[in-house]
Amino acid sequence: MNVVAAPAVGTPVPSQASGFLRVSLGVTAALVAASWWFILAGGGQAGTGAGGDSFEQALRFLRGFVGLAEDGTIARTRSGEALVPAYLQWDRWVVMVRLAIETLAMSVLAIALAGVGMLRTVLPAARTAATGVLLLGRPTWAGRVGTGWCVQCTS
Repeated sequence: MNVVAAPAVGTPVPSQASGFLRVSLGVTAALVAASWWFILAGGGQAGTGAGGDSFEQALRFLRGFVGLAEDGTIARTRSGEALVPAYLQWDRWVVMVRLAIETLAMSVLAIALAGVGMLRTVLPAARTAATGVLLLGRPTWAGRVGTGWCVQCTS
């Protein structure tokens, strides 16, 4: 007689979804690694910036990102002061957060204006609103105009 023990309460049971997720993450990581290897090895078409010196260009970018000059020393301004990267300056973070909040506010305003424009133009032109079915028997201006020359609305 074979006895199969049930998993303890609270023990995670591996599912097919978690196996699929692992395979997907593995394939994604392999594709990213292969793509970077191809680019840094000098693959790609001529003139796209992916030549034999791509690795040196990537290193030059990373050195500049951390505040180093071309020769590896600390980058300096024209007056000779050490150049501190922007991501290490608190006042730059404050300015960028303020700009991000303003951008978010403008995006929300644009979405709201688009919604109002949709409600003012698309909704009245819908057949149910135009015939009065949606608006409890009162046709909209689009319905009154539309029934005369564009669409014969019948309910």
